[in-house]
Amino acid sequence: MNESRVYGCHVVGAILDHAPERILTVYFNRGRFDERLNALRVRVASLGLASEECRKDTLDRFVGPITHQGVVARVRPATTLDERALYQWTETAAQPLLLILDGIQDPGNLGACIRNADAAGAEMVVIGRSQSADLTAAARKAASGAAEWLPVARIGNLARVMAGLKEQGVWLLGADAHGECPYYQADLKGAVGLVLGAEGTGSRHLTRESCDATVYIPMLGGVGSLNVSVASGVLLYEAQRQRCEDG
Repeated sequence: MNESRVYGCHVVGAILDHAPERILTVYFNRGRFDERLNALRVRVASLGLASEECRKDTLDRFVGPITHQGVVARVRPATTLDERALYQWTETAAQPLLLILDGIQDPGNLGACIRNADAAGAEMVVIGRSQSADLTAAARKAASGAAEWLPVARIGNLARVMAGLKEQGVWLLGADAHGECPYYQADLKGAVGLVLGAEGTGSRHLTRESCDATVYIPMLGGVGSLNVSVASGVLLYEAQRQRCEDG
C-alpha cells in the first residue's frame, strides 16, 4: 500500500479534521499525556481509527530523532492536483490568489510558504517539480497543517502552466531582486499568481520570462535578500491588504 508518515500535533490534527479517511494508524508516546495529545487520543477514538501507544524510541525510529511532539500517523498520501485539475479550478475561481513556487529545495521553506499562503488567504499553491522539494513529512510539519487542506498542484512544465494561467486571465507577478518596481506599487487586487524562486538563486530564467511583471522587496539593511518563506509572506499579505481595501 502506498503510504507515508506524518508527525506533530498540528499536522495530525489537521488530517483528522479534514481527511480522516487518510489515517491508517496513529501512534502515541505512551509516556506523554499533555492536553494536546489527550485531545488527539479522544478524537482518534471517537472516529474509530486505529491507534497504538508506543515508547518514545519507537516513534523516533519511525521518523527520526526530531520534534514529533509524541504523535506519529501512518497515512495515505494526500492528493495533489495535476495540470488539468489546476486549469479546471482556475476557470471557476473568482479573482484567485495563487502562490507559484519554482525550485524551492528546502522542505522547511516549502512548508512555511504553504503555511503563509493559507494564512494570507491564497486559494492554491503551485509547485514546479523540477529541482523542488517534495511534500515530505518535514514540509508538512513546517506547514503546520495547512498542506492538509490548502489545494496544492505539482507541475512538471511550470512555464507551460504559467502560459496557460495567463490565457485564463491570471496576472503573473514575479519576485526578483532586480524587479521593475517595489512590491507595494503593484496592483494585486485581481486574479494574481505570485511567483517566487529558489533560495539564493531566485526563479529560473524561463520562469522569470513567463511573468507579466516583476517586483522587488526593498532591502534597507546590510543583508541582500530575505528567506523565500519570509518574502512569500510579505507579498501575500500585501495582496491581502490591497484586496481588503478594495472592498
